[in-house]
Parts: sequence; structure tokens; C-alpha cells
Amino acid sequence: MIFREMIIYLVFSVLFSLSSGQSNNSAQCDRSCGVVKTSMPYPFGFSDGCGIKLNCTDGNIKIGDFLVENVTSDNIMINLPAKCNRSIEELTRLFGPNYALTWRNGLLLQNCSSPVGDCVIPSIVTKSHFSGFDGCGSPLDSINCYSGTGGGTDFLNYGDVRERRNCSILFSSIAVDLNENGNTNNSSGTSGSSAMELNFQKVELGWWLEGFCNNSKSRNCHPNANCTDVLYGNTAGFRCKCNPGYAGDGFAGDDAKGCWKG
Repeated sequence: MIFREMIIYLVFSVLFSLSSGQSNNSAQCDRSCGVVKTSMPYPFGFSDGCGIKLNCTDGNIKIGDFLVENVTSDNIMINLPAKCNRSIEELTRLFGPNYALTWRNGLLLQNCSSPVGDCVIPSIVTKSHFSGFDGCGSPLDSINCYSGTGGGTDFLNYGDVRERRNCSILFSSIAVDLNENGNTNNSSGTSGSSAMELNFQKVELGWWLEGFCNNSKSRNCHPNANCTDVLYGNTAGFRCKCNPGYAGDGFAGDDAKGCWKG
């Protein structure tokens, strides 16, 4: 009887050990993509154990079918080449559980039932850049630019873009870099203290991890990092960023690198 109980105990011990090992493995984050092993900073990666999961397709980093150009402590830059007849429904892929489009984009839309005049980018800039683009079968005058212009939030609302603007085609986008004061600069440089940098055929996403900053200092951030609260709809999130003079991902935790003197 004692021998039988020992056997049962050993069997359950082995099963528990295997289960724990599988659980630990599933919690690990694979941050490498491609033959050259492009490595992503915390919390990004390509497996289910990552805080923000991206796609690694044929060595390319993507969100959905869109190529990721760059990832920073504040945003994700996406390549959005000019394309005729791209359904606006494809925008849904850029609204995820941990990222969304910011208002610092000029979405170029077509086939709109009513004019869209809410854009941070002058129409002359759009027409000038895409003047050589051919093949859509419709004039550049039919392109509508939409930004959302803030409205008290950093993010665009997909429902507002899709339903209220009644546009069915996503032609392209222009991402806008802001100056240090958080204002858009003049695109031509003819006024203002400096020129605004426009990233044509790009779209900017803001990102976050779910949670809170917990007052002025988040336990989720490294001691030498600042925490930024993020609110997107009913979702509360945060980002960590190393203080000036420091490098790193800014986060605390076993899988994060934290901050070090840079």
C-alpha cells in the first residue's frame, strides 16, 4: 500500500513539474525576428509571453500586414504606402489591445459621402507630394485628410473615422512630428520657429501596457524612469521612459532592462 502511494505521488510530481515547465516556457517572450535576429525592446516581442505581441513574417516585423518601421518609448511608426481601393476596414488592424492611432496623423481618405476638413496638414502639401501618383482613376482633389486634432485625447477613435466621416477608402497617411512644446510646426518653414517634419506614407501608433502609474512613481517603472498615464477609451495604461542621461526600456521587472547611464 505504501509502495502504491509512493508511485502515485511520483507520477503527480512529474506531471506537476512538466506543467510548470510548460507554463514558464509559455510565459517567456521571444524578442528576435529574422535571420539577422532583429531584437525588440521590452515589452515588445513575437510570442504570447510578450506584453505587446507583434508579427514576425519572413524576417519582417509587422502589425497585421503593415510593416513596422520603428519602435520608440512613445510610439510605433508604421509604413502605409499609397494604395488605391484599400478598404478603410484595414485600419482596424492598427487598433489593438495595447496600441492605437494617434491624432498626429493625416489620414488620407477617399470615397467620402461628405467633405472631411479636420486635418493638421494643409491640403496643398498633400497634393504636392502625391502629384506624381497615378492609377487610382480619381483626381487628387477627391482625397480627404482627417486627423481628429486631439479633442482632449492622444488617440483617434476608429468609429469616428469610419462611421461619422463615411469614407470607404484608405489611400495613405502622413505622420506628423511635433516640436518640443508639443505643437505642430509649419510644414513649409515660412513661419514659426522651426519646420514641421512630415513622414509621408507613414502612420503613428501610440502604445501602452495595461495598468496605472500609481501616483508620481510607478512600481512598474525603473527608479530612473518617468511614468506616463495613458487613457484610451475605457482602457487605462502606462508607459515608462528613462530619464535624460539614461538609456534602456525604462521598465522594472525580471524581463525588462530598466535604465542605465547612457
